[in-house]
Amino acid sequence: KLVSARYPRAEFGVLFRDGLEGTPRYPGQEWLHDLSSVARATSPPLRLAAHLCGRRASELLERGDPSWVRLHLLPLGFRRVQINASRVNGVELSSMAVAAKNLLAVIRAVPEVEWIVQANDETRELWEPLAIATTP
Repeated sequence: KLVSARYPRAEFGVLFRDGLEGTPRYPGQEWLHDLSSVARATSPPLRLAAHLCGRRASELLERGDPSWVRLHLLPLGFRRVQINASRVNGVELSSMAVAAKNLLAVIRAVPEVEWIVQANDETRELWEPLAIATTP
């Protein structure tokens, strides 16, 4: 709360990686619910960003299914989502081109979220098509 009060534009990023919840860097559900409660009680509300790794990122990219974002992240107050689609983050995709199309569909399906893609050489085939898309 103190950081947010002093720096209201500060954003609080939370890593999500299935199988690592409750370990250092990857909070468990109880902590997330506590954070959500604090975020709502703060004025202005804390700015929360979800950084999706592993299965959470893979599901979005392989299936184009925004359900987890709608059912879990939005109710907790997350309004920005970063996709960490690299091998070091537990994501291995068979086709970045398909993943880019699926991610674009998810972005359009959940416009209340600001979307970010971790851009690097490994993810170039994912983020370049998004960068030239007329209207995400």
